[in-house]
Amino acid sequence: MQRDSLTVGRVIGDVLDPFTRSVPLRVTYNSREVTNGCEFKPSAVAEQPRVEVGGTDLRIFYTLIMVDPDAPSPSEPTLREYLHWLVTDIPATTEASFGKMWSTRRGQEFVCYERPRPQLGIHRYVVALFQQLGRETVYAPGWRQNFNTRDFAELYNLGSPVAALYFNCQRESGSGGRRMIRKDKQASSRIIEPQGFLMTTVGEQANYCRHLRKLSLDAQNDGFHLTADRQKGY
Repeated sequence: MQRDSLTVGRVIGDVLDPFTRSVPLRVTYNSREVTNGCEFKPSAVAEQPRVEVGGTDLRIFYTLIMVDPDAPSPSEPTLREYLHWLVTDIPATTEASFGKMWSTRRGQEFVCYERPRPQLGIHRYVVALFQQLGRETVYAPGWRQNFNTRDFAELYNLGSPVAALYFNCQRESGSGGRRMIRKDKQASSRIIEPQGFLMTTVGEQANYCRHLRKLSLDAQNDGFHLTADRQKGY
């Protein structure tokens, strides 16, 4: 059923490849649990959710990614995927749950949570969990727009997802309507390349990621997080 609902919602295909769920994942907004295909109003998802990851081996770490594949509109998703949240080094334990506060024991928030603010149509918001090769092996991307979950997972050898969920969200005053999805070519990866800087090898990408991670850690020490575009909502 897990894969079927993700396939029906076209999460499989637009964001992820087929996979078999192997780790329990529970996401809740103000005590309401996310189930595939459910709908939330923007006001209900304004604050980052509480996330619970199953498992018993504290030596295993996970990366959590939240994206919008329908930005800025489902009919013309030119910003697919828009990155809303990225947390790494999440320990595998049934008792590791996290909400507003993050620590090194519960994960590293590399991209702070940006609330969904869809302006056109019904948007899908996908939360995917990946198992890392080890601790501190995944680094921050360069920006939110045109993020590519598949490419990001390939770059850091994350493999297939171990769990995923998605929910729908539209404008606060929205009242339903069919989502229009345009079939287009897979967006090229812009994970970590700033304008005017082309990285041709995985090694160069990894080196640049290490540089970005250092900048991210320095910024976090100063109380700064990767900021969102506040002029447009996705």
